[in-house]
Amino acid sequence: MNDIMDYTSSINIDYLSQKVAIEGTLKAWKSSNMVERMFLYGWDLRPQRNTDTNSFKRWQSSFFVNRKIMLITLLDIIQDVLQCSGIDKLTVNIQNIDKAIYGYSISKKLSAWDIIKELQSVYNFTIREESNQITLYSMPPENVIAISKNDIEVENCTVTRTAANLHNTPVLFYISMRFDYQIRSQSYSTHKTTHNITDTVHTSLVLDDKQAEKIVLHTYDEIITKNTIYKMTLPLRYLHLKIGDIIEVKLEYLNDTIKIMEMRILSTHIHIMGYACSVAPFNAGVFPI
Repeated sequence: MNDIMDYTSSINIDYLSQKVAIEGTLKAWKSSNMVERMFLYGWDLRPQRNTDTNSFKRWQSSFFVNRKIMLITLLDIIQDVLQCSGIDKLTVNIQNIDKAIYGYSISKKLSAWDIIKELQSVYNFTIREESNQITLYSMPPENVIAISKNDIEVENCTVTRTAANLHNTPVLFYISMRFDYQIRSQSYSTHKTTHNITDTVHTSLVLDDKQAEKIVLHTYDEIITKNTIYKMTLPLRYLHLKIGDIIEVKLEYLNDTIKIMEMRILSTHIHIMGYACSVAPFNAGVFPI
């Protein structure tokens, strides 16, 4: 990331200037092959410090992939970040993360881990360490582990549901592509007149406002869902389970998918605790520009 950060400042990054410059160039040169080649492939579009007088040709811009401003995916961003950070590709396994977004901006020094955690907070993919690898993936339904009802001791299975606090609401700060790349916020609205902000996410993603609205709604649903806590004991043959795994439990009074957040291995059984979760893949969607 050092190569990128050499030209990055946490202040005075003007995305409106970038937009004006791009529109002016296209208007003046129209469909010139030279501009197509130089603008999309040759020019360095990284942000620069105002004091860097030798780099005025570098327009301030959002994060780029393969030196091209385009519709990109989370997979593109993560792979590019890891490559710029010098992380061996063999140590990171990326699966099923192909959600399309409009762009990503780096306006301050961030580690690769900070960037990945920020993207995870918005798009809800899973991070797991296994077999000396870091694995990033969206959990497909076929990876849900079914627990036989014969293995569940009903007397040791409890479900605790906490009433949702409708005063609490998540807030997302993002870069809006429809308002000249200015910072905007999106919050979940309830019928309450006052709200407590309990989950604030600051992201450098470039989003359509409808995308941001859908992300906030999904975040709120996640908050509500996590109010249901499950505790149960399982036989030792489920030792292969790990924190972060999703299990499916079907009983006469219970039919839920549960994400494991705590495990305790005892002499004759395993005690697990988790919260309700949805296995449906989340997609914020891509809307017309």
